[in-house]
Amino acid sequence: MSVQLDLFIHGDRPRLLASLAAALVQPGQLAAVQGMARVLGEANPDDPLLPALQQLLAAQAAPPQSGWDAGQLTAWISLLQHDLPLAAARLLPPHRARQWLQYRWEELAVTLLPWPWTPAQAELHPAPCWLQAGQWAAAINAVQRIPNWRRQATPLSWMAEAQWQLHGTPEAWPALAELAWRAPEALPPLLARLADPELSRLLQRFQRDFTLENRGADADSGENPLVWFPAWCLAQDADLAPALRPTPTGPLHDGEKALRLLLELRAAEAQGRHDALLNLSRKLHYLAPELQGQLRFGE
Repeated sequence: MSVQLDLFIHGDRPRLLASLAAALVQPGQLAAVQGMARVLGEANPDDPLLPALQQLLAAQAAPPQSGWDAGQLTAWISLLQHDLPLAAARLLPPHRARQWLQYRWEELAVTLLPWPWTPAQAELHPAPCWLQAGQWAAAINAVQRIPNWRRQATPLSWMAEAQWQLHGTPEAWPALAELAWRAPEALPPLLARLADPELSRLLQRFQRDFTLENRGADADSGENPLVWFPAWCLAQDADLAPALRPTPTGPLHDGEKALRLLLELRAAEAQGRHDALLNLSRKLHYLAPELQGQLRFGE
């Protein structure tokens, strides 16, 4: 008789559950966990944790298969996003629950590797699965295989998140800026998910202080002010200049044109070229007086 089963027979349920939790996240232990679950069910069919355990075991014993269609994979993703996290949280300590779920997302990512990128079914791509699994480098590689990923909001958001997780905010800024220019409505939810204190502080200040009311007709055009967020950040902090850079494909919006001007202006400031600084300040005032009015220079 195994040590784990002997523990339960002698009434040490907490230690058995701890053994179950550890075995659930160990490779090759599925049969052992299934055996412990059977003993738990036979000894106490009404154990409140038994349904959660059975749900996790069922998912672990029948992972997604390469032959599944889009409907089956979508249903599995829904299970991973809703029912299984609840079951894992009920049965396992937080770090074990996170680890168990990450393994399931890894399985799904591998299953989805042959699937082509389809914007209408963005969830059926390995990149978001790698993100859920905490495999940041794999997520970056998956995004880079998407044709024209820089021109699409969803892959840009994935890239920004993976870069932030793997390297920190400086490496993520280029993708964050492009996301602000291409799909500004996607920026706040991404920053909320990242929960980066500095980025959250900048966004709050921008939403409080920046206004388009001085832009005449543009103020009523329905333009999302967040397209100006990267340039505003550089106007506030010259130290962001090495991280912020324009897109390689050319200006997407006046917000990016303003960023280009500000990069030139910051370079002129650092080099002490006062005539160039004055000229660039005039250009910035003509393009975006709101930014020129909030421009901060170093001491």
